[in-house]
Amino acid sequence: MRKSEPSQQEFYQRNRKRTRTSRNDQPPLHRGKWTSEEETYVARVIRDFHKGYLHQTPAGTTLRAYLSERLQCDPMRITKKFTGDSCIGKKIFHPAI
Repeated sequence: MRKSEPSQQEFYQRNRKRTRTSRNDQPPLHRGKWTSEEETYVARVIRDFHKGYLHQTPAGTTLRAYLSERLQCDPMRITKKFTGDSCIGKKIFHPAI
């Protein structure tokens, strides 16, 4: 006897890209390859972060935490993207006066 093919829904459930969600039933966190739009956005945010131009951002916020929140992704995704010479490390926000 032939084994029956899985239904489309069963196939999707087994093969879908897994995303992680927070414990508060928030939307899934973005994972995986960076899009060109994300890279362009992040370059602009980093520039404004260093100049102190990000409004409504409390002093002392780390760049890693800020990007993670804005991109809705795990902070480790930010760390993995920015290693070596482009390391953002523990850069802290200081508002422009």
